[in-house]
Amino acid sequence: MLDGLKARNVAYGYVLMDSWYAVTELMVHIDDLGKIYYCPLKDNRLVDDTGNPMVVKGYKPVSQLEWDQVTLDQGKIVKVKGFPDL
Repeated sequence: MLDGLKARNVAYGYVLMDSWYAVTELMVHIDDLGKIYYCPLKDNRLVDDTGNPMVVKGYKPVSQLEWDQVTLDQGKIVKVKGFPDL
């Protein structure tokens, strides 16, 4: 669908998708198109939330992330396991 939008010159800046579509290959493709995407991650998806891409303390499931009021309000940047450094 995304490539069809590009072929028809449809202007868009964001892609919203369900967790079913939150696979590495599709997210990288959307990133390569220069678009911003939002999607929930499944509870068992492994992520690192240290905030430092050079120091990975260890991946843990999304369900084990700790949230304070600031991160609940503003979100959290995570490194998804298997996702290339872009």
